[in-house]
Amino acid sequence: GRLWSFQCDELCALLWTFARVGWTDDELFGDMVHVAALRTAELDASSAANLLWSLAALRTGHDGLIVSVAGLAEEIDQLVDSILQALLSGHLALPDADALQMAIWCLSRLGRLSDAWELFDRLAGAAVGFEAFDGPALPPLSAIATLLLESTRRRDTTRIARLWLMLAAGTSAVALRAAFLRCAALVLADMDHRNDVVALLQKLQQIGTPDVASQCLCRRLGVSLQEVAGTSVASELCDVLNWFPMEHAAQGFDQHHHMEIQLLQATQSGGTSVDTHGMLPDGPALLSSLSRFVESLAAQPDEKQTPEHHSTAHTADGDAAAVIARLGLGLVASSDRIAIFEDILTHARPKLILEFGTRSGAGAVWLALQLRSLGIHGCCVITLEQDPVRLAVAQSLFETAGVTQDVVALVGPWRDCLPDVVEVLNGRHLDMLFLGAGDGCGQVEALVAATELGLVTPDCQIILDHALWPGAPRTIWHLHTNPRYCLRLFPISTAAIP
Repeated sequence: GRLWSFQCDELCALLWTFARVGWTDDELFGDMVHVAALRTAELDASSAANLLWSLAALRTGHDGLIVSVAGLAEEIDQLVDSILQALLSGHLALPDADALQMAIWCLSRLGRLSDAWELFDRLAGAAVGFEAFDGPALPPLSAIATLLLESTRRRDTTRIARLWLMLAAGTSAVALRAAFLRCAALVLADMDHRNDVVALLQKLQQIGTPDVASQCLCRRLGVSLQEVAGTSVASELCDVLNWFPMEHAAQGFDQHHHMEIQLLQATQSGGTSVDTHGMLPDGPALLSSLSRFVESLAAQPDEKQTPEHHSTAHTADGDAAAVIARLGLGLVASSDRIAIFEDILTHARPKLILEFGTRSGAGAVWLALQLRSLGIHGCCVITLEQDPVRLAVAQSLFETAGVTQDVVALVGPWRDCLPDVVEVLNGRHLDMLFLGAGDGCGQVEALVAATELGLVTPDCQIILDHALWPGAPRTIWHLHTNPRYCLRLFPISTAAIP
């Protein structure tokens, strides 16, 4: 009876809080679900989003929440149905992209991907410029990442490609649009949809001279440059997309990722060994391009430039060290770091590596090339990234360096990606785990979750990069106080570049 004294938004907040902290009172949760189900008419948008997350956590045991809901399953499903219909009908309006992401994630976790897609299409997918939330702005990247992950699990090629095409149509940056189109082409090529692949490569031709990654992709897929430049190939997938002119795309999108765009521009010009089949990938040449990009950052540490100007590498985000850390360029920027990592890899000779935080993809490229130079066969670098824009940038670097066969890149929240890592490993165990401070995940939580899934064994080496800057004191303390780990700190000079 006391639960009825709370306002509906207060009740939803209480349910969310108890679920978030892992409370295990079955009777309390049952009472709260029952009362919430009787008061759906009082829900507002924020309450609905909180309630959806709580219901998904209860049904799926998210974050270790262990509650017996066998007797509540039908009532929870009916409550989810009620909230979904209110959102689809417009009776409830989600306030922002974060709320949309929460709703999409919850529906996906509950195994209702078709409902998640319907909600996404209704609220965001219909507008190429992502205008669902108060005009052109950042697209709902987190929601897109969740849909990419879930659609990949189901091998739903059309939906995966459609998401990449939507992102391509939503950016005003040529280099980034090309990166998105390549991601769509890769998905379609894996499913032998040759006409769609050629049509996408022709789209790339239309927005400018094919860059290095695009020419490397043509060679790898066996599509000649003459075929790309020839008669237009019909493709329903490409034709149905509303291609807005670039100047009408969402500027906020590009401003948020302007350093990634600059890195793409710096690494996708030039190249050698071009013939009618495209361009040969060149890993060392890519690393040299990345080093020059880093040098240009360090040479202009104090100069500011507006984000929409992408002609040279300017550090609008702050000093060069912060940009290098954000883009994950430490393994091409610091000779100290390179020497230490080379020594670690030489002695450990790992075959299976998991990296939390792909960022620009430079770290995964360096690792794959280094393992190849050591003659380690059958190696695989698995890298996790929650931002689909960064993943597209990274895929471009993988293509340019010729390491696409040695790298498995997963997009989505890291916790949701870990079961896919287990599937990729197929009973094998990791030899090395890379964590980096500032990668968008809690390092301790990631380490514990990976260990609980059996990914981390006593023989696995754990590398925590940037442990002291920007710093990860909680992770260091966890490693130091846990007897299963032997902790060693390596000093790295940061006089010029981290």
